[in-house]
Amino acid sequence: MYKLAGLTTNAPQKRSAYDTWADTDPSIRKDLSAEEKDFAKEHGIKTGRAAMRQNIMKRMFSELPLAEQKQWEETAEANGIQKKKDHKEGLKASGSKEPEDQQQ
Repeated sequence: MYKLAGLTTNAPQKRSAYDTWADTDPSIRKDLSAEEKDFAKEHGIKTGRAAMRQNIMKRMFSELPLAEQKQWEETAEANGIQKKKDHKEGLKASGSKEPEDQQQ
């Protein structure tokens, strides 16, 4: 079914704990964006660089208490396992024979 729908058959990768953490609250992304702009202005470089944003996000995450970091790591691991399970089931599932479903 995945090939028929034009979707990739590669298994999804587990997201990092800091990515999972940053996606939970929009204020985290706002803080990240503000720090990215400050860093770019200070060092005379362009904003929007993924590596720079990722390094800032890692630093912000490392400032959390260790217990909270561990909790986010466990959440990321559980989400990764669930995504792989869903992907595996999607590969095995047969497509619907209904014309309405096939036209989506």
